[in-house]
Amino acid sequence: MWLQVLARICTVVTATAVYGGIFAAAAPAANRAIDFRCDAELVLIPLSVTDHVGHAILGLGVRDFIVAEDGAAQNVRAVSSWDAPASIGVVFDSSGSMKNSMRIAEDAVRALFREADENDEAFLIQFADSPRLEVDFTKDVNQLQGKLLWTAPHGATALFDAVYAGVDRMRLAANAHKALVVVTDGGDNHSRRSFGELLRAARESDVQIFVLAIRRDIRDQDEQRGRVQLNEVANDTGGLLIVVDSDAALEPAMERVRRLIRNQYLIEYRPSNLSRDGKWHRVRVRLSAERTPAFRIHSKTGYHAPEN
Repeated sequence: MWLQVLARICTVVTATAVYGGIFAAAAPAANRAIDFRCDAELVLIPLSVTDHVGHAILGLGVRDFIVAEDGAAQNVRAVSSWDAPASIGVVFDSSGSMKNSMRIAEDAVRALFREADENDEAFLIQFADSPRLEVDFTKDVNQLQGKLLWTAPHGATALFDAVYAGVDRMRLAANAHKALVVVTDGGDNHSRRSFGELLRAARESDVQIFVLAIRRDIRDQDEQRGRVQLNEVANDTGGLLIVVDSDAALEPAMERVRRLIRNQYLIEYRPSNLSRDGKWHRVRVRLSAERTPAFRIHSKTGYHAPEN
């Protein structure tokens, strides 16, 4: 069994994982005994590298990356390309302000799954006053497009609840490579969960979060605050926030997200000061001096260590 240690220290432990959450009614929770085993205590960090216009950069190696954990330099053991089947969740804002965006959204989702791997899977959550699981994990991505086309936008924006639900749903993913793509045009105004709860759940997950934020009104404080908050979530998970100035720009932005998901690196290192304290450990990945001026790195910013 492949050990999922995405941005986490792996250790020898036997545990019972309980799957379920906000959509328990849609898919009953199931208890599964999981035997995690690993020969060495390692951290694996997924990341992508882009140029100044957002194109993915490939072909980098161990000497191109510098890693520090809690300020202490780490020895990078290996860097590999990570071109694996993906589990992708789409979290789509269907509140009232999105009423003119739905047909464009269908095209954008089609762009996201262009040239999909045969073992990719996806789900769709739409949200207004609350999140709704419209399409559960499926390899038939056409189901997502059809649901968006027939949506009638209405209501408020439970943004935090929806993204949290997407992170939670990823617990049932079949693939190790996990990405959540959020499309919204505003900030949160109707969630039960706080931003702090969402940020912690995102950090503890092994899900990269990408956000397409449609700019409607530069004077709208909720919209501006939402972008700042989602930018923090995206950065901390190794994803990216892209601000879209119009509905027409949504599809090209989604194509950019697709390339970032498909062109990933996986960095491996063994922490020089291993700590099982259950705390958040800050990880900073940088490019070597000769690479820094031209390229930008998108990497998870840390992990919660296990507890004894």
